[in-house]
Amino acid sequence: MKFYTTTYHSDLIKDTNRLSAFLEGIIEVSNTFNNFKNIDKNNKINENINENEDKNNENNIFNLKNKINFEKKKNSRIALDIGCGSGVLSYFASKCFDSVLGIDIDEKIINYAKKSFFNAEIENVSFINDDASSYDFSKLFNVSNLDNDSIFEKFTDLIICEMLDTALINEEEIPVLNNIQKYLKNKDNVKILPKGIINVAEPVFMEKDYINYEDEEFHGNKPQYEILGGPVKYLELNFLDNIDPAVETVINFNLNDFSSNVNTDNFDNNMNKDLKSHFNGIKITTFTLITDNILCGPTPMFNPPLFVPVPNINTVNETNNSNSNYIKNEKKHEKNISLKLEYLMGGGVETIKTKIIN
Repeated sequence: MKFYTTTYHSDLIKDTNRLSAFLEGIIEVSNTFNNFKNIDKNNKINENINENEDKNNENNIFNLKNKINFEKKKNSRIALDIGCGSGVLSYFASKCFDSVLGIDIDEKIINYAKKSFFNAEIENVSFINDDASSYDFSKLFNVSNLDNDSIFEKFTDLIICEMLDTALINEEEIPVLNNIQKYLKNKDNVKILPKGIINVAEPVFMEKDYINYEDEEFHGNKPQYEILGGPVKYLELNFLDNIDPAVETVINFNLNDFSSNVNTDNFDNNMNKDLKSHFNGIKITTFTLITDNILCGPTPMFNPPLFVPVPNINTVNETNNSNSNYIKNEKKHEKNISLKLEYLMGGGVETIKTKIIN
């Protein structure tokens, strides 16, 4: 299928590892529903359903006005693709679900998506241009005597929300999911893709004194850095939970490599070459739990690792006795340091704060 895209969305499509992970997830969820369909076929309540309706496109839930104007049939499956972009994941879902609705705040990319699907003669997918973080999803459904809180349970089987970035700092995944929570009463009846994320932080000696990404393929040169200790999981989220976008946590690092393996010869001129400050940042890596069975690490356009500097006033090195209150286990040749990390998910990298504490 040919997709019309912006430059940014073209880069997203080129990231085949990202697409493969979500395709596998959509198929896995679809297979779960198909098992239910097989059970439904043995139920007499479905004997009057015409098997040819889908072939004639008469079971298209979304009409041109993006309204569901008749009751959902027993065997029909519906997916919402929130933050759909050019519609690639909507396309995958269209092969596994009876009807798909894509939503995106970018008017230009929505128009491209409509053009792509019109040209491909795919009739079970519709698109709307709106802000999913504040959208009233009850407007999608032309129904009466139905509590808004139960809309998703009655009419939606899968919610795809791939508005992801490293640590969910820049993108609006959490604000959007929190809006969706208003319409979820019985969460057992709805699947969400991805299911959640896991954030891991590592202490590093980094060349740059500003926030940057490890994204060589699409955003320039790979940053120079040295890892000074093991990874620490500091946050795990299930996207069906109510999530506070404000993150405030303390990460306890064991620094076991202050200087012996740090080589600054290849570092560029952006770094502060004060060799008394070997711990000057953290590397944040986000792992995405697509489903219970699929865990996806960073890809070129999907959550590249994020480097965050630690303020120079709090930098620690092997011989810095002024910071001795932060250092323990000298006999084990380790330095234990507690770092306070704060940011607002969906608020942007400017909300990130780091501070070494006792």
